Amino acid sequence: MNNRVLIIGLDQNKRDLPEITPDNSLSRDGLCIVQLKTSQQVSLLLRRLGTLPRVRAYSLKEFYSIIETEDKEYVPLKRLEPKEFIDFQFSGCEEFVVLNNGVLSLSEQKNKEFEEIGTFRGVSKCTASSDGIFVCFFIGNAVEIRTGRRLDVFSRIALEDEVTGVTFSPDNKFVMISTRKETGVWDTFKNECIVREQGGQRNAMFDGDRVYFLNKNKAFSLPSGKEIEPDAELAVVRDVRRHGDQRIEFSDGRVQRIRYSIGEHKLSKTHANIEEIKFYFSDKRCFALLTKSIQKKKVQFVESYGADGITLTQLEGCTEQMEVSDKMFAIVDSTQALLFYSRDKFGFNVTKEIKKEDDVLIALCGEVCCVYDSDTGNIEFYDNSELRSAYTHQSCTEIAWSHSGLYVASISAGDCSSGLVQMFNRNGRLLWKKVFNKLALLMWRPFVRISEEEKAKAMEQFEGSTTDDTGEEEECTTDIDGLLSKWKSYLISKKQRVLSLK
Repeated sequence: MNNRVLIIGLDQNKRDLPEITPDNSLSRDGLCIVQLKTSQQVSLLLRRLGTLPRVRAYSLKEFYSIIETEDKEYVPLKRLEPKEFIDFQFSGCEEFVVLNNGVLSLSEQKNKEFEEIGTFRGVSKCTASSDGIFVCFFIGNAVEIRTGRRLDVFSRIALEDEVTGVTFSPDNKFVMISTRKETGVWDTFKNECIVREQGGQRNAMFDGDRVYFLNKNKAFSLPSGKEIEPDAELAVVRDVRRHGDQRIEFSDGRVQRIRYSIGEHKLSKTHANIEEIKFYFSDKRCFALLTKSIQKKKVQFVESYGADGITLTQLEGCTEQMEVSDKMFAIVDSTQALLFYSRDKFGFNVTKEIKKEDDVLIALCGEVCCVYDSDTGNIEFYDNSELRSAYTHQSCTEIAWSHSGLYVASISAGDCSSGLVQMFNRNGRLLWKKVFNKLALLMWRPFVRISEEEKAKAMEQFEGSTTDDTGEEEECTTDIDGLLSKWKSYLISKKQRVLSLK
């Protein structure tokens, strides 16, 4: 049993690894056992196999230990304490995941350094709910929904085809999972599929207690899982987007119309000749980038919607990138000009234009814009449109702000990239940098911003909800989904109260 490796799913025609030879391996029915000489060779082979899609590899000792354990169904963990769902909000650090060389690692950013707190194998991609309570791993034809500070398994959903997309409903009670052939909606807490339709996720979306399949003019009730009569206007709805308590809808019937709501405020505006529309959200506003055909010419506008009304800004040229915040937005046009627009009492107006010589990437958070200039190979920090600092980063492919706005990462990811990650604070100061040998992804874990005092009050409420737990031998019947819903409502109400005071 020593120094043996069991491989599942390795194509016989692709066995070009030097560690596997006809003399040291035996293959049958999709399984392959390899006898190696040293444990170092075993570790090296396992790492290489971990980068191959749809291949699972184990040391033989590890495999036997797995099959000898008692079978466990991957269902929601009934004994998971409610506070364990949200403990990542209380660590005082922001979490991010890195997918490198086929291994996904979970880390916490701590001021000037980071600490790795967990690793996971076999993950090809991951996504998260809007509040970060759930993180979803793509693993071949299955998804694992994980939660808690260390991403413990909450449930596992196996499908018949490779998973292409996952989206959670705003309250996390439901999750939409798409494969190349179909899209299904699952009850997150019961691990049951309640709706299944042929086709991809592109035209399916959550809206309140319903899910819409716009391309089929179908609507389903999420609580019952039954098809319901769609609204008459659903046939002309082309897009519905949500962000926190904001909702925006674009319909394209006899009259083109944009409907927007935030809290109790509702706005509506009619349009004509819209050929393309893109939506961008900040904390308290939604921006619509409109491309219209006027007198056989394409003209672009930016409309912003908020509780204080609608603003309109006409753009010059063709926009290639756009980043937004409550008080400003930045665009890069087709001439590689970087333009900053700031809010005044009349709307958004240009405050600065910077001409670049080559491609640029931009990422905006509040009034700080992080820019990658491929001509100079620099990461530049602009505060209120003024350059504050610059650092070298050749061939940057992405800039990612953390959800708190305290940190921003410049990233070189992809097959031909350097794998360099540089972490900065929002003042443009370099905190650390590291080269990953085969970097595919860096993703910040979302969370809901709330003060320490409010967190303490929330924890008191949760502790009171769980004081009546029964003993270890009795089944826990705590209404976890109900508590999560209360928790999210509590956070949103407190966040709205804080925002109203600004």
